[in-house]
Amino acid sequence: MVGWIANIEAAIWAAVAGDNADTATLLLLELIGNLPKGKNVTLMYRDNLLTLCGENYEAMAIIVDALAQVETESYLDDPRAIYLKTEPDVVGTISNNAIQKETSCQVGWLFEHATPPYGIYLVQEGRLNEHGDKLKIIKDKKVAKDIKMSDAEGTSVAIIVSNSYPKLVQHKHYMQTYSLGGNTVSPFTAYDKNDEMYAKKLLQTAYENYNGKKLPADELYVWDKKYARYVRFMHSGNNEYHGHDEQNMEKIPDEVKKIYGVWKSSNKK
Repeated sequence: MVGWIANIEAAIWAAVAGDNADTATLLLLELIGNLPKGKNVTLMYRDNLLTLCGENYEAMAIIVDALAQVETESYLDDPRAIYLKTEPDVVGTISNNAIQKETSCQVGWLFEHATPPYGIYLVQEGRLNEHGDKLKIIKDKKVAKDIKMSDAEGTSVAIIVSNSYPKLVQHKHYMQTYSLGGNTVSPFTAYDKNDEMYAKKLLQTAYENYNGKKLPADELYVWDKKYARYVRFMHSGNNEYHGHDEQNMEKIPDEVKKIYGVWKSSNKK
């Protein structure tokens, strides 16, 4: 999975959980458990997050182990953030001082670190609902960052993640290689129109192992162990992909071969 930042809003969770550290812990574990699986997910959180989750050492061990599954970035108070404005105004419209301060810190962190496109999960309901899913960060009256964002309570993160995954739309499928207009058209051996589960799993794996920065990716690759060949998925638009076998190893990027550890072609049928 690529280019996603999940944000834990400690001030908001403190309000939700009250003095119940177990509730805060469950919220955190639920969020981590529902994040996209992959190497390029960053979990952004305030430096007091672990304090919020209390002194339950058993729970803390689980949290630390869960945090190790994703990249993490903590943020502190940043006085420079007051010079940044946003459209929509996600800071000035907040009446709660603690949440307003934390939101300002988040904007400062995004300004310094986010390289669009990014999906930002703000774990608070209703912040952007009336304004769509774009956040513009403005400095010196110029738009400095234009970031895709998603509002979500912890319970709806799974739905957002599910909707972000690519969809397999195999309009045409040919079981044998053939020529068309001087080009060779390859089949998608793993595709079964009566049972797409395996083919969809290949696309999901390709997506989770993608290490590029562009979303949606123009093309995704995966090694199909069952049929011993690489599969290439091409983006058709609207996050929809169609696949075909790619047995010409020269066309497979080296970074893909490194991921799957397969450098030589196979003649397996």
